[in-house]
Amino acid sequence: MKIVLNIIKLIKRKKFKSENNVDFRYETQDQSREFHSKKRAFIIFKNELIFIKQASSMSHWEFCSSKLNLNKDLFNQLTRGYYLDGNLVFYKDNFIYDDNVIKEALMYVNQIKKVLI
Repeated sequence: MKIVLNIIKLIKRKKFKSENNVDFRYETQDQSREFHSKKRAFIIFKNELIFIKQASSMSHWEFCSSKLNLNKDLFNQLTRGYYLDGNLVFYKDNFIYDDNVIKEALMYVNQIKKVLI
């Protein structure tokens, strides 16, 4: 299966909360588990690209808090993202991007591509 990564999609959203004021960075809803299991998620931690196990229903926060023992402040500083349906997405904090996210995206895109092919 050939995966072509022509475009790095960078998303920017001001707030990603539900009507019940749930912060989706930390609270994974049951209906989101299928989405998490379909995407190929990764984080960039200490200059290392780390992939979450394929087909895992864990969110980035669940992985980082349980496997890396990160607190919310450190977690929100990490560049993270996922690949799904031909889109490679990078972000940090509450689904935002800045110059550092763009810089890291460009640094790691080829390494991510090698893993996905």
